[in-house]
Amino acid sequence: QSSETLKSKVWSFFEIFPIGPDKVLKYACKKCGQQYLASSKYGIGNMTCHLKVCKRKDTSDVGQMFIQQDKDSMSLSIGRYDPEKFCELLISTIIMHDLPF
Repeated sequence: QSSETLKSKVWSFFEIFPIGPDKVLKYACKKCGQQYLASSKYGIGNMTCHLKVCKRKDTSDVGQMFIQQDKDSMSLSIGRYDPEKFCELLISTIIMHDLPF
């Protein structure tokens, strides 16, 4: 299938495999690897349903993960961007390091 026929945005979350010896076109979720048959009779319904329940859909980029430090350990976690918290941290950084603004 050419990229012109893949108009739905859900295709950006899936990878299409080349047709193998079994002559079956398949695709897989880029996040978790779950594979599906890519047949026109299924449409994009399978993909849409999968995106709703995919356990890894929120970890699209390491840049979206935050480092958290507990007493004796550090870990990565998925967080939500909070513009107010960011502004507060930015102001604190500017003041703490006596940076020009």
